This record gives sequence, structure tokens and C-alpha cells, in this order.
Amino acid sequence: MFGFILNRLVSLIPILFVVVTVVFFLIHIVPGNPVDIMLGDNATALNRQALEAQLGLDKPLGQQYMDYLLGLVQGDLGQSIYKQQSVVKMIIRSFPATLELTLGSLFLSILIGLPLGVLSAIKSHEKLDHVFSGLSMLGMSLPAYFLGPLLIWIFALSLDLFPVSERGGIGHLILPSLSLAIPLGSVLLRMVRASVMEVKSQDYIRTARSKGLSWKGMYFKHALKNAMIPILTTVGLQLGALLTGTVITETIFDWPGIGTLLFNSIQQRDYPLIQGCILFVAVVYVLVNFITDIAYSYFNPKVRITG
Repeated sequence: MFGFILNRLVSLIPILFVVVTVVFFLIHIVPGNPVDIMLGDNATALNRQALEAQLGLDKPLGQQYMDYLLGLVQGDLGQSIYKQQSVVKMIIRSFPATLELTLGSLFLSILIGLPLGVLSAIKSHEKLDHVFSGLSMLGMSLPAYFLGPLLIWIFALSLDLFPVSERGGIGHLILPSLSLAIPLGSVLLRMVRASVMEVKSQDYIRTARSKGLSWKGMYFKHALKNAMIPILTTVGLQLGALLTGTVITETIFDWPGIGTLLFNSIQQRDYPLIQGCILFVAVVYVLVNFITDIAYSYFNPKVRITG
């Protein structure tokens, strides 16, 4: 097990290096200059040159890249061009909000997808199964930029049940979490249904049924456990997607997380902050996949051998 974990950890290093390199050069190639945005159109060439020198943007791109890598090795992601604050500290301040939104969304998606997926498999090809399948297709088809405003219009503006935006108590968390949980819960529902459908035809399920085991024990205890590998894949990918893909939802609901921080930094061409946010997102994503691999090995020890 230790060798399996070590092998997975070592494989993360080249992935992160590629991410750092690609992101660095892409954001410098994309049109737009933070100096022009900060000084405006009326700034003189002398003022631009002075600010570029102050920010280190007058150096050759290769030299900027090497300086960034050197700082990265030392745990320094640089300073925000606009805020003149440590990028690491800004990310640390924003991460709890994203984590709160992620856990809330994941909880709701599991609450939606897991029991409804099992019930859909139990009632396969019956009316209830068709209803759940139709709802899951609808949930997967609704993009965040549509679903978020729709939930605000229904539950905040029309019914006045929840706050519209910003981070606060549990009421502030409901709508942004639900806007992320509906499509993800719909995907999970279909995955759980397919996995349980495959497992329920196995001999041990038929044996359990012939012995009079209750359907709750048969499906939720036995069938669901043996169907966990593809379900874990879906949940792991969902968690990674939630932690790294909440930019639109956080912006719609004015949620002060990593997504909003990244969106604002892109608008301002704040290179160090963009690089720091994307690097953080990449690290989180690969770590989530790493933890998912470890969970695989727990439910299926064969993974350790093949991995």
C-alpha cells in the first residue's frame, strides 16, 4: 500500500510542472497588459516603462519564468500587482469560502443522487424510473449561468426565502450550493443507477433475495458497496470540479472564494495572482484524484497490484 501511494505521489510532480509552465506562458501570450489597465490610455510611454520595471515585466519572458520557478521552489507565489499583497495569503483567505461552498454542494448532490439512483435501479423500467431519468437529464442540461439566476429569481426575488448573494449563514449557502448540486447530483443519479443495475443481476443478490433479505439491506448495504468503484470515480471528479470550477457560480452569487478571486485577477491581468490561483486549483484537483485512487485501493485491492 505504501509503494502504491508513493508511486502516485511521484507521478503528480511532472503534471504540476506542466501546468505551471503552460499557465505561465499562456497568460503572457494572451492580449492585454496589466500596465495598460492600471495606467489607462492617457499614460505616457515613460510612465509605462517605469511601472513595467517596478513590476518586473520589462525582463525577458524566459527570465521572468525562471524567477517564477525559483520563487515557487521557495514557496513564494509572488505579490498581487494590484493589491500588493502576498498571493499565498490572498488564496488562503479565499479558500474557506470555496471549501464551504464545495462541501455544501457535494452534500446536496450526494443527497440527491445516491438514494434516487438506487431507487431508480430498484424500479428500473417502471414509471418512477422514467421520472427520475427525465429529471436527471433536465438537471444535467441546465448550465450554471442559467440555473443560478433562475434560482435567485424563484427563491430569492419571488418567494423571498433566501438571501440573494454574499457569504453569511446557512441561508446564504443554500442557493449557490443548490445551483452546483443539481447538475452534479443528476450525473451521480445516473451513475448510481447504472452501477446498481449492473450489480443487482449478480448471483449473490439473487441469493440474498431468495433468503428474504429486505430490499434496503440488499441494495443499500450489499449492492451499493460492490458498485462503489464507478461511483467513487464520479464523486471524486465532482469534488475536483466543485473545488476548481466554481468561478461562474461564485461570480453570480458574489461568493468571496477562489473562483471570484481568479475571475477578478483575469479581468485585471494580475499575472502573479492568476498563476497562483490556477496552480492552487491544479494542486487541489490532482490531490483529489490521488485521494480517489487511495479510496479505490480500499474498496478494490486489485487496484494496488495493477497500479
